[in-house]
Amino acid sequence: MVKRLVMVALAAAFMLPLVAQDESFGDKVRQLLSEGTDLYKKGKYPEASSKFEEAFQMKPSSDQVYAFIKRAGDDMIGKMMNDPDRKIQDIGRRLMEMAKPGEPFREGKAVCLKYVEELKSEDHAVWRNAFWHLKNIGPWSVRFLIPALADKQQDRYRSRVMLLLTEMGIDCSLGVVEALDSKDPFVRQNAAIVLGNIKDERAIAALRRVSEDANEPAEVKKFANEALLKIIRGKESGQWKKAVDYYYELATKFYYSHSSAIHSFQRHYLIWKWDTEKDVITERKVARMSYNEQLAEEALFDLLALDPEYKDKATGLSAWSLLACVHFAESIESKAAVEAALQALRYDEIDKVGLTRLLRDIEGFSDATVKDLGGKIEAAATTADVEKLLNEYFAKAAKIIRANVMGELPGKRYIYEALSRCLADGNYLVAKACIETIAQMGRQEDLPAPPLPEGSRKEEEEAAGTGSASKTSGTIGYPLIEALTNEDKRVRYAAANAMVAINPQRRKLGMELVVPNLIDAIGEQGVRVALVIYDVQDDNDRNFVNGFRKLLTSINVFPVIV
Repeated sequence: MVKRLVMVALAAAFMLPLVAQDESFGDKVRQLLSEGTDLYKKGKYPEASSKFEEAFQMKPSSDQVYAFIKRAGDDMIGKMMNDPDRKIQDIGRRLMEMAKPGEPFREGKAVCLKYVEELKSEDHAVWRNAFWHLKNIGPWSVRFLIPALADKQQDRYRSRVMLLLTEMGIDCSLGVVEALDSKDPFVRQNAAIVLGNIKDERAIAALRRVSEDANEPAEVKKFANEALLKIIRGKESGQWKKAVDYYYELATKFYYSHSSAIHSFQRHYLIWKWDTEKDVITERKVARMSYNEQLAEEALFDLLALDPEYKDKATGLSAWSLLACVHFAESIESKAAVEAALQALRYDEIDKVGLTRLLRDIEGFSDATVKDLGGKIEAAATTADVEKLLNEYFAKAAKIIRANVMGELPGKRYIYEALSRCLADGNYLVAKACIETIAQMGRQEDLPAPPLPEGSRKEEEEAAGTGSASKTSGTIGYPLIEALTNEDKRVRYAAANAMVAINPQRRKLGMELVVPNLIDAIGEQGVRVALVIYDVQDDNDRNFVNGFRKLLTSINVFPVIV
């Protein structure tokens, strides 16, 4: 017995220095991070960067960094991530990355409802246990918690839910934002209170909309204004922008995946939407690559519901053109993800069942659609057959997306405006998608005419006739002409093809650039190609062109008729 006690004492003696060392290490990390924070708040950025770097060199654990973030406040770290100073931006992002929050557990409806019910318990241990579990479940529990905001009978239970939503923070804030669309003023009031506590700037637009609504009860507007004061610090209410301006700013940040709107440390991609008919919240899981576009789309629809004619004061660009860019970007990213999935199948990294599962996640297919497509994939004999099947399917889907874009937009001028936006951004894939749409819906009247000598101006007007073409300035088509000289050859070639499709019958600006671009495009073909430029006027011309095409084909030359 004495021997055993001696061994325990020796083990404890050896462990004490290790514990003390861990504690001193943690104290040193905390001290460096706190000093860096204080220096940052004082505007001493180089000194603050030095302190943070010294702390990073010590390789603190994720728990230590996470605890620091909670002490400093998520809003302060968010402010660092959006600071104009690039070093401070990098430090903010590294802090979030090092914290590495654990992935929320996805639990079923029955489990979530069980914990929600336990939140009502009078036993402190029971409701705190449920509180902890729901917080770990995170975004997946939001739709089960929101109904508690309408509970007027159980104040303690409602308060616990509001506290839980506050502690969940940005994981649930977009879901709470949707509660501002509830028909119940009490729900909207409580949602505003929670959003004010979370301080997520993505809620500003919706709160400002509530604040501006003349039909909103005074009590709800009061809490919405208080929430705005907490989030928009340093500005009085008279300096606030309009709700439509905040919606446009938010949609733009979503579209460009700005770090203040799309958080890189996010683990699940859920989008909540309030069902106004049933007055309940709904959720849908989306693919990571389309998450930002779908959020941008929702923000733009909210904006356009308030002001369909909205234009950004700084750029003069409309919300409709941004919506077109959002649709095209989502289509392009989804197609790229599908191609990556096909590549994985080609190299046996996944099987056909795995491909179907990936397609469902990427495209958000319904059960019926994925079952039908999955059956066709399983029936395909080779990978090449699967590739052909998906190419045909998504080529048809791309046409549907273009048709939806054209159907949603109240005028083709917004497609040209979207093209102008993409050329300025350097987003050439979306620009190419805009040009392909213009090739289908564009008209020669859209295109600007070249400047004419004074003597020939009257003759040109008479040649134009009295139709709409003679009365159209053609200024909306300038972005297409600009695309003919773009630095990206894909944009130039698509613009040249669009000009051929539009086929203007009168002189238009940039027409001299079309043939050189087509020649360059054909020069990159892997087979012998002949560019045939012929003005087809009647059946004789058409017969000649068809015969010439057959002749070229017979000698293994691929004809391109323009």
